[in-house]
Amino acid sequence: MSFHWGSYLDLAKFLTNNKEQIPDISQEAILRCAVSRAYYAAFCHARDYAIQKLGYTRDKSSNEHSSVRRCYEKDMADIANKLEQLHGWRKTCDYETQPIFNPMLKATNAIREADNLIKRLKI
Repeated sequence: MSFHWGSYLDLAKFLTNNKEQIPDISQEAILRCAVSRAYYAAFCHARDYAIQKLGYTRDKSSNEHSSVRRCYEKDMADIANKLEQLHGWRKTCDYETQPIFNPMLKATNAIREADNLIKRLKI
């Protein structure tokens, strides 16, 4: 059985809803992780949808994030735009050392957008 990428979204929701109960880890770190998991839930689901429904072939390189977005640009530009937005949020959370402005809002928005994208792309 293949991995269900929505599990990452479930993890993002769990982290966001239980951040106060996780000892010895900063809440910002927990929320940054939630943003990252939300992105990967959406990205991997969109990638698998593109493989199954749009004829996408994986390139398994660092360019795959943009390759998947390009699959959606013509007929589902809103999906491509959401993936790009989520990818930007994920990169900020994973690479930037400056504190994130309102990390709870960022996590909540990432979860909402990823959830909407997954619901839209029924496999």
